Amino acid sequence: MLLMLSRLLYFNDEVIYSFLDGLLNKKSIEEIYFWLSEYYYSGFQEETWTYLFQIYYDFYAITYPKLESFLIKNYKDYQNNRNIEYILNCVNTLYNVKSNPIIFCLRHIKYENPSSIYVGRVPKWLNELKIVNKKHINLIRIIHEFDWGKSQKLLFY
Repeated sequence: MLLMLSRLLYFNDEVIYSFLDGLLNKKSIEEIYFWLSEYYYSGFQEETWTYLFQIYYDFYAITYPKLESFLIKNYKDYQNNRNIEYILNCVNTLYNVKSNPIIFCLRHIKYENPSSIYVGRVPKWLNELKIVNKKHINLIRIIHEFDWGKSQKLLFY
């Protein structure tokens, strides 16, 4: 595995995690700018924008959907003259609003296979229905037992 280093010899993944930590925990804006510019000036200009949009969608989009057009406008302006100030403008805006980790958490939840919701033999009454698909069997069984906790897992999966 190749570990990439920034221009000041930090590990790149630590640079972007330090930036994210500073942004979400509202550390000093200078520290946030430092980590972001370290990543940017290490040759990761487009990756900086990609990461910024990912942070927006993970932590801010659900609460501030109209900020997306602001980020896109700054990105388009950046493409015309390649000035880091457009990125810093976006970061400053995200710094001044409250984050919401719901989307980030949902993206990282590992759901078990819905076929493992029920273990053992299929009940006799359900066998008589002659349903072949295991997912359908589980759904009918959940509805029959009014087990809504398992239904959320099955439907989300």
